[in-house]
Amino acid sequence: MKIRASTKIAVGVVALAATGYYGYQFFAASQVDRAQFAPIAPGRVNLVAVSPEAGYRIIVANRIAQLGELSDPRQIGSRDFDPEESQTINRKRVPIRELLQCLQGKAEAAGPMVMAMNDLIREDLPPDGIVWKAEGIRKALDGDVALAQKLQRDVNANLDGTFPSFIRESAVFGGLILDLPVTIQVQVAGKPTQLTGRIQEEFRTDAMVQLERQFDKDRFVEGEEYSKAVLAESYVRLVRKIESEGGNRLRQELSDRIDPARLQNFAQSPERVLRSAEIVLNDDFIEGARVEKVEIEGKDPSYTVHLDLTNEGRLRLWKFSRARTGFQLLFIVDGIAIAAPIISKELPFDQVTISRISDEGLAQSAVQAAQEAASTKQKNQGESR
Repeated sequence: MKIRASTKIAVGVVALAATGYYGYQFFAASQVDRAQFAPIAPGRVNLVAVSPEAGYRIIVANRIAQLGELSDPRQIGSRDFDPEESQTINRKRVPIRELLQCLQGKAEAAGPMVMAMNDLIREDLPPDGIVWKAEGIRKALDGDVALAQKLQRDVNANLDGTFPSFIRESAVFGGLILDLPVTIQVQVAGKPTQLTGRIQEEFRTDAMVQLERQFDKDRFVEGEEYSKAVLAESYVRLVRKIESEGGNRLRQELSDRIDPARLQNFAQSPERVLRSAEIVLNDDFIEGARVEKVEIEGKDPSYTVHLDLTNEGRLRLWKFSRARTGFQLLFIVDGIAIAAPIISKELPFDQVTISRISDEGLAQSAVQAAQEAASTKQKNQGESR
């Protein structure tokens, strides 16, 4: 059968396209697919990926990119997510600065990270609360007489189940601030690392909580805003009731609060998000940067940041983008996430373009940080020669 000329041309085009595609795939495979790159720690300027499996997603609010916890568990692991669908996000936000500092191995960031991920808010602590470290409480429970006496005064209850004859108002309306150690596991540039931070939470005995409620009822009946006499009467009645039922549970309440197993539960949420975070690029792989103003008639101007990459930086981003097209990243500068670029295709280039940044100051800060990091790197390289 005779093949028409037009058919020959069409077949030739298809063949060339196939040759080009497979040729590119072979070239890409030889360049990056087999390449192995060591994990890196964050720097000042970072491109960070967070796996959808962690249950957190990138959203943009008030011109700042954030990590929010998914309220719908069916969204976990799914890449089909609209960052504008804010109803799928809880109010809980991941503290970006502390996230990066933990990935850098800074123990001082572990406490704030754990508190934020467990909805523990410092502003909610009693302003005049007496701070007790878990280690001091343990010594008091184990028989340190001086510490036990002080602890009993501060909480207005005795470790033997009885109550003192007096009432300490600060124990009723304020309470203690428990200072507790929590250890989290994190990979710092690929190295397993333990970071121990301190968290703080309020503590009042069950008896003091009951007393405050009873006092509110009693003073309402008496028609008084506040009366030491009414508080004392409420206290006497409550003590009589609790001691008749077996006494207070102070020793057990404190033991439960400082139980290592309980404290370790606080580590679960921060560890999950830390495991899911990958530093794709940091400022070690940036050679230069500039900002470009983009003006569109009828709209507010936006800003584009261009980052010039080293050859290894180009290969790292290329390898990451080949495996994860459609993936969203966080562009983080000095602990602030200023953009959330989406990888829609492979990026084999030596320049990264991050567009639609609405805040000029943030864009300029990003470029300045990248330039300073590049300058410092070049200076260090020159001194080492």
